[in-house]
Amino acid sequence: MDNTIGNPMILSYNGTCCIYQSDLRLLESDAEWLNDSCINFQMIRLSETMVTASKKERDEIEKKKESSASSSDHIIRNSGNVSGSDVRFLFLDPSIVSFFMHQILINKEEDREEIMDIYKNSWGLTSSKEQPTEREIVAMMTPINDNHAGSSWSFQTPGAGNHWSLLLVLIYSEDLIEFSSTASHSRGPENNHSTKDDVAGFARYFHFDSCKGCNSSTAKIIASKIESILSIGSSVDGDMTGDLSKKQQQRKNRTELNLSVVECQTPQQWNGYDCGLCTLINAQILSNGIASMHNFHRGPPYYCNYDSNRICDEQCSYNGKDGMKHLFERIIKNIVTDCGGVSKMAMELRRTIAADVRILCDV
Repeated sequence: MDNTIGNPMILSYNGTCCIYQSDLRLLESDAEWLNDSCINFQMIRLSETMVTASKKERDEIEKKKESSASSSDHIIRNSGNVSGSDVRFLFLDPSIVSFFMHQILINKEEDREEIMDIYKNSWGLTSSKEQPTEREIVAMMTPINDNHAGSSWSFQTPGAGNHWSLLLVLIYSEDLIEFSSTASHSRGPENNHSTKDDVAGFARYFHFDSCKGCNSSTAKIIASKIESILSIGSSVDGDMTGDLSKKQQQRKNRTELNLSVVECQTPQQWNGYDCGLCTLINAQILSNGIASMHNFHRGPPYYCNYDSNRICDEQCSYNGKDGMKHLFERIIKNIVTDCGGVSKMAMELRRTIAADVRILCDV
């Protein structure tokens, strides 16, 4: 169905993304701001790439268990990821971010079912009585824009907003279990990958903004909403009654006092329209980098020949939240430098996405 006369839908992709003729025109232009549909399309493509690559790498690891064991040092130490843990990537649709920001009220009982649906079905997380069999880290790539932090009426204006940036959310399954269960958990230093001073909330938040400071307040507002969803979702089927609600309230109070969004340095755009492309570039670089640190040796990222071992060889000195910040910054800086700068990468990505759309819709 056409959304407007003269602007036909040219591609329905993955059942969740509709590309119209006007979207393709944005991609074919050298100086247009990407909208929600363009961002979502590429996020889906990144997700598909990660799934395909991970399957191949897992097969290789199964065949070469001895060699994979020898590379077990390629992880973030201490306050980072723990040996034996698994990483899973989520690439969020901007419209989903708009939905839980503008249409979900955390304190509204009627919205509890929607919150649990996001937590379990959209994000694939488990409650305290459904403890995962393996320790899992979820790396959630969240494209945000200033419209997401606006009032609820702004939700009625699709594509609104002035600036895109990336919020990387790292969720640790062990933290969800530890802080949501009514049972008493005691973890010694040998298996505690985080400290209370280092992680105030249910997740860690890292913000990458190609126009420094523009979306800082938006990132904090969205992080706070995600924390609330994690708090409710990780409880026993969203039950916030009795002793559990007291425990969650204590956790919520502590989170509100200590929750922080780490602002990371990232290459800055030189114009007023590359923010969406920079957001997608950062999502791709970080997902490749994080995957390489979890023994998923992906080989070169999409844009250049890059030795992922250069990341792994350096990472042992990066500990804690601040250490992860510097590690992520270095990964992005090295890739962008190798590829000739962010403006060149943005232009190449724009053309790549446009070409993908044309191939898929045969235009």
